[in-house]
Amino acid sequence: MNEQIAKRFRALEERRHNLVARVKALPLDKQTRKPDENRFSPTELIMHMALAEQYDLALVKHHPPVTLKGRKPHVTWLFRKAVNSMQNPTREMPTFGPMVPKGAFSLLEADTAWEEVRQETAKFLEQVEQPSDPFMKHKFFFGLASASDYLTLIEAHLTYHERRFPIV
Repeated sequence: MNEQIAKRFRALEERRHNLVARVKALPLDKQTRKPDENRFSPTELIMHMALAEQYDLALVKHHPPVTLKGRKPHVTWLFRKAVNSMQNPTREMPTFGPMVPKGAFSLLEADTAWEEVRQETAKFLEQVEQPSDPFMKHKFFFGLASASDYLTLIEAHLTYHERRFPIV
Protein backbone atom coordinates (compact mmCIF):
# COMPACT_ATOMS: atom_id res chain seq x y z
CA MET A 1 0.00 0.00 0.00
CA ASN A 2 1.25 3.49 -0.80
CA GLU A 3 2.88 4.94 2.36
CA GLN A 4 0.69 8.09 2.44
CA ILE A 5 -2.45 5.97 2.09
CA ALA A 6 -1.17 3.47 4.67
CA LYS A 7 -0.43 6.24 7.18
CA ARG A 8 -3.92 7.70 6.88
CA PHE A 9 -5.50 4.24 7.01
CA ARG A 10 -3.56 3.38 10.19
CA ALA A 11 -4.79 6.63 11.75
CA LEU A 12 -8.36 5.73 10.79
CA GLU A 13 -7.92 2.34 12.40
CA GLU A 14 -6.67 3.96 15.61
CA ARG A 15 -9.69 6.24 15.62
CA ARG A 16 -11.98 3.24 15.03
CA HIS A 17 -10.46 1.47 18.02
CA ASN A 18 -10.82 4.61 20.14
CA LEU A 19 -14.49 5.09 19.27
CA VAL A 20 -15.29 1.47 20.07
CA ALA A 21 -13.37 1.83 23.35
CA ARG A 22 -15.51 4.88 24.24
CA VAL A 23 -18.63 2.74 23.81
CA LYS A 24 -17.15 -0.18 25.76
CA ALA A 25 -16.29 2.19 28.61
CA LEU A 26 -19.97 3.03 29.10
CA PRO A 27 -22.12 1.00 31.51
CA LEU A 28 -23.92 -1.78 29.62
CA ASP A 29 -27.34 -0.13 29.86
CA LYS A 30 -25.98 3.10 28.35
CA GLN A 31 -24.32 1.30 25.42
CA THR A 32 -27.73 0.58 23.93
CA ARG A 33 -29.69 3.61 25.14
CA LYS A 34 -30.66 6.17 22.51
CA PRO A 35 -30.24 9.82 23.47
CA ASP A 36 -33.55 10.40 21.70
CA GLU A 37 -35.76 8.63 19.15
CA ASN A 38 -33.98 10.13 16.15
CA ARG A 39 -30.39 9.40 17.16
CA PHE A 40 -28.28 6.27 17.39
CA SER A 41 -27.41 4.56 20.63
CA PRO A 42 -23.64 4.15 21.10
CA THR A 43 -23.83 0.53 19.90
CA GLU A 44 -25.98 1.54 16.92
CA LEU A 45 -23.40 4.20 16.10
CA ILE A 46 -20.72 1.53 15.74
CA MET A 47 -22.97 -0.52 13.47
CA HIS A 48 -23.84 2.62 11.49
CA MET A 49 -20.15 3.20 10.84
CA ALA A 50 -19.80 -0.40 9.60
CA LEU A 51 -22.86 -0.06 7.37
CA ALA A 52 -21.69 3.26 5.90
CA GLU A 53 -18.31 1.80 5.01
CA GLN A 54 -19.98 -1.37 3.66
CA TYR A 55 -22.07 0.86 1.39
CA ASP A 56 -18.90 2.50 0.08
CA LEU A 57 -17.16 -0.85 -0.27
CA ALA A 58 -20.03 -2.14 -2.43
CA LEU A 59 -19.41 0.78 -4.81
CA VAL A 60 -15.69 -0.04 -4.89
CA LYS A 61 -16.41 -3.71 -5.58
CA HIS A 62 -18.74 -2.76 -8.45
CA HIS A 63 -15.99 -0.65 -10.08
CA PRO A 64 -12.66 -1.78 -8.59
CA PRO A 65 -9.78 0.71 -8.76
CA VAL A 66 -8.02 -1.35 -11.44
CA THR A 67 -11.00 -0.70 -13.77
CA LEU A 68 -10.76 3.06 -13.17
CA LYS A 69 -7.09 3.46 -14.13
CA GLY A 70 -6.52 6.32 -16.53
CA ARG A 71 -9.64 8.21 -15.43
CA LYS A 72 -9.29 11.58 -13.76
CA PRO A 73 -10.94 11.76 -10.32
CA HIS A 74 -13.38 14.60 -9.89
CA VAL A 75 -15.70 14.92 -6.93
CA THR A 76 -18.75 17.15 -7.12
CA TRP A 77 -19.68 20.15 -5.03
CA LEU A 78 -22.12 17.87 -3.15
CA PHE A 79 -19.25 15.63 -2.10
CA ARG A 80 -17.25 18.64 -0.91
CA LYS A 81 -20.30 20.05 0.91
CA ALA A 82 -20.97 16.72 2.67
CA VAL A 83 -17.33 16.43 3.74
CA ASN A 84 -17.26 20.02 4.98
CA SER A 85 -20.50 19.52 6.94
CA MET A 86 -19.07 16.44 8.63
CA GLN A 87 -15.72 18.09 9.37
CA ASN A 88 -17.54 21.00 11.04
CA PRO A 89 -20.65 19.40 12.54
CA THR A 90 -22.83 22.28 13.63
CA ARG A 91 -26.08 20.47 12.94
CA GLU A 92 -27.39 16.95 12.55
CA MET A 93 -27.06 15.40 9.11
CA PRO A 94 -29.49 12.90 7.61
CA THR A 95 -28.53 9.24 7.25
CA PHE A 96 -29.28 7.19 4.14
CA GLY A 97 -31.55 4.18 4.70
CA PRO A 98 -28.93 1.49 3.96
CA MET A 99 -26.72 3.01 6.66
CA VAL A 100 -29.34 2.85 9.42
CA PRO A 101 -28.86 -0.14 11.75
CA LYS A 102 -31.82 -2.48 12.00
CA GLY A 103 -32.60 -5.37 14.30
CA ALA A 104 -30.84 -6.57 17.41
CA PHE A 105 -27.06 -6.89 17.58
CA SER A 106 -24.37 -6.64 20.20
CA LEU A 107 -21.48 -4.22 20.43
CA LEU A 108 -19.16 -7.12 19.60
CA GLU A 109 -21.13 -7.86 16.42
CA ALA A 110 -21.07 -4.19 15.39
CA ASP A 111 -17.35 -3.90 16.12
CA THR A 112 -16.62 -7.09 14.19
CA ALA A 113 -18.64 -5.87 11.19
CA TRP A 114 -16.70 -2.59 11.16
CA GLU A 115 -13.35 -4.36 11.50
CA GLU A 116 -14.19 -6.75 8.64
CA VAL A 117 -15.21 -3.98 6.25
CA ARG A 118 -11.99 -2.12 7.05
CA GLN A 119 -9.91 -5.22 6.30
CA GLU A 120 -11.66 -5.68 2.96
CA THR A 121 -11.31 -1.99 2.09
CA ALA A 122 -7.57 -2.19 2.75
CA LYS A 123 -7.26 -4.81 0.00
CA PHE A 124 -8.70 -2.33 -2.50
CA LEU A 125 -6.55 0.54 -1.25
CA GLU A 126 -3.56 -1.66 -2.04
CA GLN A 127 -4.59 -1.54 -5.71
CA VAL A 128 -3.88 2.19 -6.06
CA GLU A 129 -0.36 3.48 -6.47
CA GLN A 130 -0.89 7.13 -5.50
CA PRO A 131 -3.41 8.95 -3.27
CA SER A 132 -4.54 10.89 -6.36
CA ASP A 133 -5.43 7.70 -8.29
CA PRO A 134 -9.13 6.96 -8.89
CA PHE A 135 -10.61 4.74 -6.21
CA MET A 136 -14.40 4.93 -5.98
CA LYS A 137 -17.06 5.69 -8.54
CA HIS A 138 -19.93 7.19 -6.56
CA LYS A 139 -23.41 7.69 -7.81
CA PHE A 140 -23.66 10.71 -10.11
CA PHE A 141 -24.10 13.15 -7.23
CA PHE A 142 -20.65 12.55 -5.65
CA GLY A 143 -18.48 11.89 -8.72
CA LEU A 144 -15.29 9.86 -9.07
CA ALA A 145 -13.24 9.93 -5.87
CA SER A 146 -9.51 9.39 -5.62
CA ALA A 147 -8.09 7.27 -2.82
CA SER A 148 -7.32 10.50 -0.99
CA ASP A 149 -10.91 11.74 -1.48
CA TYR A 150 -12.24 8.47 -0.10
CA LEU A 151 -10.02 8.67 2.97
CA THR A 152 -11.08 12.29 3.49
CA LEU A 153 -14.73 11.19 3.40
CA ILE A 154 -14.14 8.45 5.98
CA GLU A 155 -12.07 10.78 8.17
CA ALA A 156 -14.84 13.41 8.03
CA HIS A 157 -17.53 10.84 8.86
CA LEU A 158 -15.55 9.75 11.91
CA THR A 159 -15.01 13.37 12.95
CA TYR A 160 -18.74 14.01 12.74
CA HIS A 161 -19.59 11.09 15.01
CA GLU A 162 -16.68 11.60 17.40
CA ARG A 163 -17.86 15.15 18.04
CA ARG A 164 -21.53 14.18 18.21
CA PHE A 165 -20.97 11.04 20.28
CA PRO A 166 -24.29 10.08 21.89
CA ILE A 167 -24.66 11.40 25.39
CA VAL A 168 -27.01 9.01 27.14
